[in-house]
Amino acid sequence: LVRSRHCRLCKRCVRTYDHHCPWINNCVAENNRSLFLLYLYSEDITIFFFLKHVVKSMYYLVFCDNGYLFSCLLVLFLVLVFFFIIIFCLAIYHTYLCVINETTYENIRKNVPIQLEAPNKINESSFFLSCTESVLIYFCYFPVPFLFLRKIRLRLLSLFFNDNNITFGKTGEIIWKKKNKPPYNVGNFFFIIVEAFVKFLRNKHLI
Repeated sequence: LVRSRHCRLCKRCVRTYDHHCPWINNCVAENNRSLFLLYLYSEDITIFFFLKHVVKSMYYLVFCDNGYLFSCLLVLFLVLVFFFIIIFCLAIYHTYLCVINETTYENIRKNVPIQLEAPNKINESSFFLSCTESVLIYFCYFPVPFLFLRKIRLRLLSLFFNDNNITFGKTGEIIWKKKNKPPYNVGNFFFIIVEAFVKFLRNKHLI
């Protein structure tokens, strides 16, 4: 299938392969990428509230003669801020990939200057549908427990995606088809801003 890739760590082929995440010890792909994005935001929210309590505790310790505990909280504060920024940047990056219907693997490959590829392919995604459709298929395609629910999901998705750019297999898998024309307007102000932000994060090795 198009967009599938063999994972050397999982030792299996993965549909709509995004990347292998060591933190969850699994591949992020077609079935769980929406859950992974929600996981990133939930982690950031948790760290934010934890930071709130740490700052409050540090404020009270300023007026107490307990420098050791204050130093420990300061180190904890710096560690939490570091992880908050890293996870937030990663969440923004995957939100951007969700909107343009790209995977991490595809996005990194298209930003690597390869002479064999045409220059006008740098800012294009061959699988972009529309912002609404990209988000819809990103969040609708996750494992559901019952066959009845899977059939309902497949029927609803078939109604939304009735063009020739995407079809569904017998077991509900997505069968992607590349587009020949540029899928989204690379001159769009929103995409220019986000592309610049993503490149900045990549240059700083934050993603």
